[in-house]
Amino acid sequence: MKTSRPASFIKGSLGFRLAGLFSLIFLLLLAGFAYYTAQTQSRLINQRLEAHATALARTLAAALETPVATASSGRLESALLALSGTPGLHQVEVRSPTGEPIARLAQTSGGRWHTLIGTAGDAAGSAPARHVDADMLFAQANIGSASPLGSVRLAFDRSAARHTDRVVRLDALIGGAMMVLVIVATVLAALRRPMADVASAAAFARGLTSGRQAPLEVSGTAPELATLAHDLNDAADSLERSRRALAYSERHYRELVENLAEPVFETDSGFLVSYVNPPWSAVVGRSTGETLGKPLTDFIASDPPTEFMQALDTLQRGGADADALTLHGLHPRARQGWLDLKMSPRFDENNRLTGFSGAISDVGVHKDTERRLLSSIHAAEAANRTKNAFLANISHEIRTPMNAIIGMTDLVLDSQLSAEQREYLGLARNASEALLGIINNILDFSRIESGQVDFEQIPFSVRACVELAIDSVAESAQAKDLKLSSQVDPMVPDALIGDPHRFRQVIVNLVGNAIKFTDRGFVSLRVARQAQEGGEVVLQVAVRDSGIGIAPEQLERIFDPFSQADDSVTRRFGGTGLGLTISNELVARMHGSIEVSSKPAEGSLFTFTARMPIAQPPARSDALDWTLEGMPALIVTGGERQNCPLCELLDSWQMKSHQVDSGEAAVETLTEAATAGHAYPLVVLGDSPGSQDVFELAERVQQDPLIRPQVMILIAGAGQRGDAARCRAIGIAAYLTRPFEPADVFNAILQSFAPHPDGALITRHSLRERQRNLHVLVAEDDPQMRAMTVELLERLGHSAHGVATGREAVDASAAARFDLILMDTQRAATKGLEATALIRKREVHEGHHTPIIALVGESRAEDGEACLAAGMNGHVGKPLRAAEFAAMLDAVANGSITGTREVTGTAGHSEGQRTFARDEAIEYLGGDTELLAELATMYLETEEQSRQKLRQSISVGDYAAAYATVSTIKGSVGSFAAGPALGAANRVERLCREGGGPLLEDALRGLEQELNRLADALRIEIGNDPDAPPDD
Repeated sequence: MKTSRPASFIKGSLGFRLAGLFSLIFLLLLAGFAYYTAQTQSRLINQRLEAHATALARTLAAALETPVATASSGRLESALLALSGTPGLHQVEVRSPTGEPIARLAQTSGGRWHTLIGTAGDAAGSAPARHVDADMLFAQANIGSASPLGSVRLAFDRSAARHTDRVVRLDALIGGAMMVLVIVATVLAALRRPMADVASAAAFARGLTSGRQAPLEVSGTAPELATLAHDLNDAADSLERSRRALAYSERHYRELVENLAEPVFETDSGFLVSYVNPPWSAVVGRSTGETLGKPLTDFIASDPPTEFMQALDTLQRGGADADALTLHGLHPRARQGWLDLKMSPRFDENNRLTGFSGAISDVGVHKDTERRLLSSIHAAEAANRTKNAFLANISHEIRTPMNAIIGMTDLVLDSQLSAEQREYLGLARNASEALLGIINNILDFSRIESGQVDFEQIPFSVRACVELAIDSVAESAQAKDLKLSSQVDPMVPDALIGDPHRFRQVIVNLVGNAIKFTDRGFVSLRVARQAQEGGEVVLQVAVRDSGIGIAPEQLERIFDPFSQADDSVTRRFGGTGLGLTISNELVARMHGSIEVSSKPAEGSLFTFTARMPIAQPPARSDALDWTLEGMPALIVTGGERQNCPLCELLDSWQMKSHQVDSGEAAVETLTEAATAGHAYPLVVLGDSPGSQDVFELAERVQQDPLIRPQVMILIAGAGQRGDAARCRAIGIAAYLTRPFEPADVFNAILQSFAPHPDGALITRHSLRERQRNLHVLVAEDDPQMRAMTVELLERLGHSAHGVATGREAVDASAAARFDLILMDTQRAATKGLEATALIRKREVHEGHHTPIIALVGESRAEDGEACLAAGMNGHVGKPLRAAEFAAMLDAVANGSITGTREVTGTAGHSEGQRTFARDEAIEYLGGDTELLAELATMYLETEEQSRQKLRQSISVGDYAAAYATVSTIKGSVGSFAAGPALGAANRVERLCREGGGPLLEDALRGLEQELNRLADALRIEIGNDPDAPPDD
């Protein structure tokens, strides 16, 4: 890129530029100095002139005082003429006090001095016509020291100062000019050799483009020039190496292009051919000479295809590369066939289009292969459709007789058979089931391949689906003596929308595989919630086993169709290798993924996820209940706690579980807990409590009164003949087998704590027969009353969930569906009426109605009106009568209570003089003496706290709190039909409601006396009277 040449001074060499620059700088400095000096001299001269003029004016004023005072003209004139020789004086003027001229001394234009003396008017009128320059210095002084007689004024010429200023400046300019000449000569002499070196460097730089040259050398001593020469020499060496490398690269590239079997060409921006390699002639049919300079379109066809012309137009307009443009047929002289043409644009350093590069490939063979492949694909698809139709038909034809075979075999197995016959038929049934499984897998795989797998979207229960899946493989696990367990995390919503059959099919496939490849140990299934958002939940299902495991190199193809770990696995365990492939496809359809981790001889872990919408309203799950919250439980089973499904299950119900792994540890733990006064009410026995037989351990525990629990449950690995009889003989309350269902364990625990007059053993079969009727929410702030209500509901065959406040009742009813809500409305803290209003308001939007029954301390008409106004269906009085309470529950169960109707229960009490009416209390509890004893024990444990709270509230004057506390006491003692205590409590309650008074202290004392008598009577009832004589 060329630049315009600078003008005038800048055109000169670097030496002249530097000399001129130094001269200019010196001249500027000199001019400044001259100006400063002239100004200073002028200022000094003016200052001296002013001082001289002032002094002269004062001297003249003193000399003229007498002539002016005496009006002596001669003396005045003589004094003025004495000043005529004063240098620089231009004029002297004497004025009267009024400012009129009296006398004047002036110099004429000829240079003569004359004076004019006269009166003021005469002097003024006869003044000489001498011009007074404005550039004059004036000095003035008053005449007369005592009183002013006038004034004298002197005018001096400044020409002397101006002359001095001109002289100084002229001298400075002459000296500066001489110095400039000296400086220019000195600079040019000093720069002569460096400038010669710079010129040599410039000539060396110009020669870099012409090839190799001698190294640059400089004669000067300046280090900068030496560095410049060194860098230029290095640049020359580097440029030479790059030039050689570029030449080699160009030769190498050209050789490669020339030796390519495919034609390569280049064109300019107008598609005129500028280069072709030798294969061009063989393919296109034109020699190099016939091709160069001709349009590329001359060699494509006489009538170029539209697609090719469009691609060229796109390239020329700066579009994308014309990649793999397939053409059929070139110029008539060219070889016919299918060709792929690839072209790309070339740009220079300024991103301007300079031309195009391209290559032509003969793809005729590939095109023929592609046609044959397409033909084969169409034939394969037709064959696949035929195969699918055949499989669908033959699978139906095979399954129909197979179902008949399996069904008839089951019927025969249920009849009286010999051991040998049962064994043969069992083998036949197992073989039939295996064959049916293979048929189902093949059909499912065929449907998956053809994309014909349909997924339903219907509401279903996760826990029920898991139970069915586990039940279907439980027999296989029992046959191999494996521990099969399943757990659904409490945080998993039970009601989802999806395809329960496909979800269960994946679980059955994974659990079935785990059982098949596990000879001893365990197989566990766990369903957890991975994420929940926007009305959808992501489930994480994990199947873990202790089987043979999978080698790392085999994990990569574990989900491939017809693939197993190796051929030995197929020979040993059988199978088609389709189960995991089908599961993988089904999981993908459920918007999830499946993973596996495994180590040989250590087992495997299969995990899959599934995303499903949450159904509304949520389905009720019997496995989720809170009535066992806080209950201690000892679990005796082998293994560690982190691998104990029972521990996780009981913990999820908020129970306090403790696990030991041997019988000796169990006995030791039970003894320590009983000695400390915290005996375990529940013991759950596994099937492997160390080396000791489980029945021997159970018998040992039951025979020791100190450590005997209220309930003992056995969960065995596999049921054996005679186990149920041994359980009944030992006193085990419930007997379940693995794999167990969480709901079965939960219901077994609840029913084990209920009384069983016939001593029937609780089994999975009995649990299926006895289903709960209602799911009841109990909102009661009094722990004793809440426990008693929940216990009574359980005894009546219903499930219950207890909460302490109205706020908790609102939250619980929103989280789960209940068939009935029992709401305490006595205490202000509970706010039962407000809670009911909130529940009813929410139900308007949800579209359902839950019966709500109030629990009140007394059954009054105003209670019924308030309850109905709040949206309740009625109320019952406390204490609850078992018969009347059961009748009310039956009414809810059979649908008699669905809308707004009043249900009342009376709570009349005997007011006799007995401390408590035992027979009447037992009647309240439905004849259950054990329940009476349990309530008495609970009452004795908490009644002292209630008394202290009542006394403290009254002592500080908090009668509202005292009223609430005495209402709670009434509810408790009313359960025992304690008439005297109820009467005393009524008196205290009435006085607290009225704000206290002088009679409250006596009433409180009377209540405490009655409560003491009641406590003594209850201790005797439960056999815990400290004053009772010992048994003989």
